[in-house]
Amino acid sequence: MNSSSCCLGIDTSNYKTSVAIVSCGGGIICNLQQYLSVKKGERGLRQSDALFQHVMNLPVLIEEAFSKLPEGCSIDTVA
Repeated sequence: MNSSSCCLGIDTSNYKTSVAIVSCGGGIICNLQQYLSVKKGERGLRQSDALFQHVMNLPVLIEEAFSKLPEGCSIDTVA
């Protein structure tokens, strides 16, 4: 079996939760994003509301990203 190194990238911004996996050679394996929900009529999110949404989104996105990981590829770096 051929093993290759990959990097898991996580970003939690004011607008969306993002998870990506990139190969050691720089190829994008997956790039997943989930926009945060803002209630109708609101201008944005309080920090605690954004944090809660990120906490809820991350396990789902990470599980989906790992399902796209090629066989033999391992996550050696998290950024």
